[in-house]
Amino acid sequence: SDDNKLYYRSGTNEWKNVNKEYHYYLTTASDIFKALTTMDNGIIDLYSREYDLYTGLYENLILNDITERHWIKGNLIINGSNATLKCHIPESVANAHFDAANSTSIMDIIGDVQINNVIFDCYNTRYCVHYESLQNISAYFAKLSFENCTFKYSRNVNDLNSECIGMGANNGQLFNIKNCKFYNDIKGAVYLHGRDDSFGGLNIENCYVESATGYGVTLSQYTGNIRPVKINIVNSLIPEIHVQVQPGGNENVQFEITVINSKTKITKDNNVKYLYEPLIFNTIQQ
Repeated sequence: SDDNKLYYRSGTNEWKNVNKEYHYYLTTASDIFKALTTMDNGIIDLYSREYDLYTGLYENLILNDITERHWIKGNLIINGSNATLKCHIPESVANAHFDAANSTSIMDIIGDVQINNVIFDCYNTRYCVHYESLQNISAYFAKLSFENCTFKYSRNVNDLNSECIGMGANNGQLFNIKNCKFYNDIKGAVYLHGRDDSFGGLNIENCYVESATGYGVTLSQYTGNIRPVKINIVNSLIPEIHVQVQPGGNENVQFEITVINSKTKITKDNNVKYLYEPLIFNTIQQ
């Protein structure tokens, strides 16, 4: 064991607490579900296996029409070892308990979270991962990072939020996505909307997006301001980067989009007005 960490062995009461650093080795779906729905801080290590987070877990919340979710507010690191986190909501359940299904993501995040080597497999959920600032102080200047992850999303129930990652940001948040793959039968990889204040930006590097409907990254904002929000796309294959206006939102979007060594296209709603024209270098525009 490592004397600099606290270890939790699944199904036991064996703990070792040194220097107040919390390290958890989780072996069962119920352990992971408990961590994702109660924890705010720590390091989670997973084993390379599939964990079903629906059956008897999120299933119970949905069948009881519980829409409140735990938002991770602290500093959390998840090392996945290519573990699969799976949440497949049956069509009949999602239709009968739509609000609860559309409140269910594998993770709901406010604070600093770093996720490495995890496979997300979602069906009839609200995104795979949901980040929302919610005007919470834990979100100010928070960082959300994904590295070496794979996302798979599909649904057969209409009107569910269907991107792999959904993010609402303000007050300085920074999002980093590196070496990730996205497969989506309905929409795309990322949906990011800005709120009243500027946020740090979005960096996507060495990523691959495959969408049955041609979506890739969707950007929008509410009121915003004139300060630039940097959107950097590097060495990635993304079907489309689309800029839109939220209903009742600001048409003058503050995204400063830079695309380098990639294959994509940039589109926008007719009423979108760029404050900063996109910059494109060494890129194949589809």
